[in-house]
Amino acid sequence: MRADAASGHRAGDADHARDAWFAQTIETVAAERCAADAWSPEAIDCLATRRGEAFEACLRELTPTQVGAIAEQVRAKFEADAGDPPETDELDPSATGGTVE
Repeated sequence: MRADAASGHRAGDADHARDAWFAQTIETVAAERCAADAWSPEAIDCLATRRGEAFEACLRELTPTQVGAIAEQVRAKFEADAGDPPETDELDPSATGGTVE
């Protein structure tokens, strides 16, 4: 721990960096997908103005297919940037109450 502190690194830095990358990527992908997938005005407004848990709740405004498209694009970007897709339940299309079409 002292070595980490001396080098300017904290134990949670890697987790924080991953979380920050994921949050930024979700926002970027959502902005791209909203037009491509014809999101409802309510979904666009909700996702454009919310963060954290409120953002996750907005995903219920989307169809399972729309959530699946976000998940696929995020996974592809993560693989391109870091090599392994993120593991997250927030982007599970079945979590919206349906299945991917």
